[in-house]
Amino acid sequence: MQLSLIPSKNVNIQYRNIELQAVLVIPQEGKVKVLNHVGAFIWDKIDGIHTIKELIDHIIREFEVNEDQAAKDVIYFLNLLKEKNMIQYQ
Repeated sequence: MQLSLIPSKNVNIQYRNIELQAVLVIPQEGKVKVLNHVGAFIWDKIDGIHTIKELIDHIIREFEVNEDQAAKDVIYFLNLLKEKNMIQYQ
């Protein structure tokens, strides 16, 4: 995956942060997803402006993990979101 890609959220998904989690409502599927603290942090940073590399850098700073682990985790999470049509790339 190219780290220069810019993810953006599916505009049909509604979400709200509750404590350290995010609750996402996916109306076209009639589903609700709950993201843990790390997932909620990444979701909040997906804004159509920041690249995947910048998301990884945010994770490194916020959670004090090494670059390899942050990259694996962010890319894995983004792939899940993409498979469920929750994000797209610019």
